[in-house]
Amino acid sequence: MNAATLTRSASESLTWAVSLTLPAASSGKPKFYRAARLACPAENAPRMGYFSFEEVMGQASFALSIKQPWAALLVHGYKSVEVRRWPTDRRGRILIHAARQSDPRPEAWSHVPDNLNRAARLVGGIIGAAELIDCLAYESQQAFADDTDRHLNDPRWFVNPALYGFVFSNMMPLPFRAYRGSVRFFRVYRKQTPRPRKSEKGQKELY
Repeated sequence: MNAATLTRSASESLTWAVSLTLPAASSGKPKFYRAARLACPAENAPRMGYFSFEEVMGQASFALSIKQPWAALLVHGYKSVEVRRWPTDRRGRILIHAARQSDPRPEAWSHVPDNLNRAARLVGGIIGAAELIDCLAYESQQAFADDTDRHLNDPRWFVNPALYGFVFSNMMPLPFRAYRGSVRFFRVYRKQTPRPRKSEKGQKELY
């Protein structure tokens, strides 16, 4: 079973890991892979229990593509707000997709601790899930700066007339799954199907 296991540490934070079991090609016996054990604040950690990848996929049919390192910082609990230029009414479980293009700004990468470097380099696929619980409107640079601890953005990046903060909770990393991203929220299927595109003659093709 693919599962995320949670245990409570002495410091009252939740330490958890994602493990993935796949059949070994040669022996036919299960092969066990485990992601690095991670620590995050208890309030940002997922609920106690076990999660299969299929269970999470069943709960979340939409994903949001986020540039690295912001995607990794979110699913591993280092930030809880994702900043966008557009608001949303969507709520509920969302899969977190790491975009193929990373944020080149050094200010972004300055937030990445050494133990998160590898996770922050994963691009072009689903890396976790989180619960979208609110959408905040930052209508001034001061309001944006006041929430820096949650979104980690430089206050100088504020853009008028407003920016919006998607508030997440119950973040959890998942075994990397390569998946084509899209803009805004996009639907995710267990088995990725090709998207149509128009040829030079205007006919739809698949790729």
